[in-house]
Amino acid sequence: MSTKERVHCLVDTLSGSDLLIAERVLRGLTVIQEPGEGEAPASAEQRRARARAARGSMKGLLSSSDEVAARKREEIDVEDAAWQRMSANRSAAIGDIAL
Repeated sequence: MSTKERVHCLVDTLSGSDLLIAERVLRGLTVIQEPGEGEAPASAEQRRARARAARGSMKGLLSSSDEVAARKREEIDVEDAAWQRMSANRSAAIGDIAL
């Protein structure tokens, strides 16, 4: 099985959201190409343009630190609320036993 066939098989197993990510990654790879035989190496401006294109194709794949911190804060709030409910239930159960 060729590399291309193996990649096609892998793509066939991906979910919808993973397909979007794979598409962005593959588009980013096609932007960054090595010079062929006999071609001059890319200039600094060409490399910058390719890097900008690659970043643009992968935009949204990674979260900013602010988004990660906000999600963590939400997780902590959910855990705190669950802990408070559990503590309240435990206190009520102990109060029932004492009566």
